[in-house]
Amino acid sequence: MKAPHPAALTAALTIALGLSACGSSEEVDNSGLGEEPVAEADVYDAAVTDSVDTDMPTEGNWLGIERARGEIEEVLASAGDEYAPAFHFVIVESLDLDTASGETPFMAAGLAAADQGGPTIVVSTQDKQVHITGDEGLAYMVEDRNRIEGAMADYFDRGEYVEGIRQGLSMIDEWNTGP
Repeated sequence: MKAPHPAALTAALTIALGLSACGSSEEVDNSGLGEEPVAEADVYDAAVTDSVDTDMPTEGNWLGIERARGEIEEVLASAGDEYAPAFHFVIVESLDLDTASGETPFMAAGLAAADQGGPTIVVSTQDKQVHITGDEGLAYMVEDRNRIEGAMADYFDRGEYVEGIRQGLSMIDEWNTGP
C-alpha cells in the first residue's frame, strides 16, 4: 500500500483542526447546510465602513486585473496537484451583499464562487476586496484568511495582480505546512 502524500495528511489535519475549532460535532451538524462559520470578526456591522476587511487597502484601481486573468489562471492551475486542488478564480464588479440579513463580504464572496466547486479566489473590483472561499481550513481561521487576503490586496493596489496571486498562494502554502 502506498503511503499518503504529506500534503494529503496536512489537508486532513487542517480540516480536522478547523472543525474542532467549531466546538462539538453537534454544533457542526446543526450549523445548517451552506452556512459559512461566523466568527466575531466576520459579523457585519452597518455602522462600520469595512467589516471583515478593515486592513484591506482601498487605494488603486483594480480594473486591470481582467487583463491579467489568463496569466493568473495559469499560475493557479500550476499550483494544484493530485492532493491539493488548484484554486479557481472569479472576478466580480461588486459583491452582492445583503446586509439586512447579516451577510458578510466573505459570505457574499462564497455565493459568487458557489458554482466553482472548490477553493476559489474571488476579486471584487469595485469594492477592492479579495476573498478566499471554499477552503475548509481557512474558513475557520478568520485572522489568517484576512492576513492573506490583505497581502494580496496590497499587490492588487499596485497593479501587481499576478504577483499578488503568487504571494497569496505562497502564504496559503506556508499556512498549510505550518510550524
